[in-house]
Amino acid sequence: MSTMGSADGSIKIWPRTFIITETAFQLAPHAKLSPFFLKKILPYVKEKSKRGIGKVSQKFWRHICVNKLQMSEEIGNFYFEYFLLLTSSASEKLHVITQLGLGSTADKITLFNQLTPGNEGEIRKVEIFAFMCFLFFQQYHKLSLKSSVSSTANEWPGLNSSHDLSSSWGDSSMTSRKITDEQSIVLFFIEKLGSLLDILASHNSGLLNLKALSGLDFLFEGRYMDNVECISDLAMKAVGSGYNQESNTFTVSQFNQWFCASLVVNPFGMQSILSSGLKIPCPIPGIPVDPNNGGCSSSSIRSKVIVSTGDYTPRSVMFAYITKQTLAKTGVLIQDNCVKLFRCSNSFIYLLDCIKSVHLLRCKNTTVVVGAVSTVFSVNECKNMRVIAACGKLSVQNTENSTFHILTNSSPLLLYKNENLTFAPFNAWYASFTHHLKRAGIFPGLNLWNTIYCPVPEHTQSWSILDAESFNLFAIPFAFREFRGMGNEHSSAEHVLNYLPTDYAKSWSKRQQNLNNWRSVFDSISSEDQRHAVSEMVMNKFKHWLASEGLTTEVDSLALLTLGQMNENNAT
Repeated sequence: MSTMGSADGSIKIWPRTFIITETAFQLAPHAKLSPFFLKKILPYVKEKSKRGIGKVSQKFWRHICVNKLQMSEEIGNFYFEYFLLLTSSASEKLHVITQLGLGSTADKITLFNQLTPGNEGEIRKVEIFAFMCFLFFQQYHKLSLKSSVSSTANEWPGLNSSHDLSSSWGDSSMTSRKITDEQSIVLFFIEKLGSLLDILASHNSGLLNLKALSGLDFLFEGRYMDNVECISDLAMKAVGSGYNQESNTFTVSQFNQWFCASLVVNPFGMQSILSSGLKIPCPIPGIPVDPNNGGCSSSSIRSKVIVSTGDYTPRSVMFAYITKQTLAKTGVLIQDNCVKLFRCSNSFIYLLDCIKSVHLLRCKNTTVVVGAVSTVFSVNECKNMRVIAACGKLSVQNTENSTFHILTNSSPLLLYKNENLTFAPFNAWYASFTHHLKRAGIFPGLNLWNTIYCPVPEHTQSWSILDAESFNLFAIPFAFREFRGMGNEHSSAEHVLNYLPTDYAKSWSKRQQNLNNWRSVFDSISSEDQRHAVSEMVMNKFKHWLASEGLTTEVDSLALLTLGQMNENNAT
């Protein structure tokens, strides 16, 4: 046994930032995805593979699910599709869809059964070791009374250590409280990593080779000195990792002991952001800034915009306690980063860019408009929300009385207790939206917004589809300077109508025709006094409607936001 010299403690390993909210479904995993059954998969793949173990095709995975694990094809496809969403590049996702000849929204077309870019004769494949790590991590949200009693880690003792971010809100479950507590995920791996390593070594006489360790890169990353490196490189540098230079393998027991000793809470995660993140000023246009409030307006004392520091990408950005505001962001603050909205209420939030992931937690009475999310848009414990977004996957749980206008190339996912959710096609556009869609790998001509997937059968009645007669377009009420020259800013309706289902497009066109007819009648009024009287009547009706619908605050805040943009333009 030989090791290469790094001093103890010089290597730190942590779970990746995205895995809590994006990788593990907050749902008890299928019984056949337990470590006992997962341990049988790699030896079987090795036995049947002609080119050596490495990748698994969709066809072979379907065979394993149906014939070996006795899982339904639907559930197996679901896990495969989701993993591909997390690991495929934007160009790969777009290539898959365009291979369909633009496809048909009548068919539930998923990414897992398409062709590999550059190899059009082969079926899409996944890296088997990373896929095994993904499947194993579904155990994270499995609540087991037996493990709670016998757990050496005292069943997540750090759950209540994150102050307000981990406190309960309503009847939140233990599962939902794990979302913002990175300590719990470290404790999970300290207790369960041995089982994962046994799975990864099951095809190789109980030894971990470098290819098996590559799967851990899906869940973890680490740092030696000032360099972020993959797990296998770190393990070969480490003292006590069980590395044998002659065979290029690691013993499971020594590797497990070294790995757990090197495991730390993610230094770029939410807990780190709260304690040492960069706080961004959040002034409200038209309201004086309070110098004692971090550059924020005096009426937004609790509002926070916090960004992870350092050169680590993607960055985590948290918008917390945005209350009774209109907030609009684009550019480097959110572009390709992981965005979290926490406890925002009675606000209108516009995040118009390509974003890696978005997570809404415990928000209420808020409109959220998001450009393009390349992976997962998750909504948890929210009330009375209006969400307008394009995303790779929408995931909703413990949410009620909310409407989702969605553009997505995969089926929206509903988990746990949802009540009175309404789904509708995407209804907004802005100048650089097409560019952001391409960057995120989302194809606007294939929208599966109404193919809802509920893995828990008793929750299938918690949602409905918006009637075409009630559908309306949403006008984004401003344009960023960054969007100038990127298209016609006044043709949003035309863009949206190009991709709307026929009945929704016809309903909106009919409503527009009625409006045009009314305008013709108004224009035909010759008397100036009559025109003035009609205009005043319409304005009074409009103001009454704004007040009755609770929209006066939105209009007032937009006026302040526009004033702030004008002042900014004059200053530059």
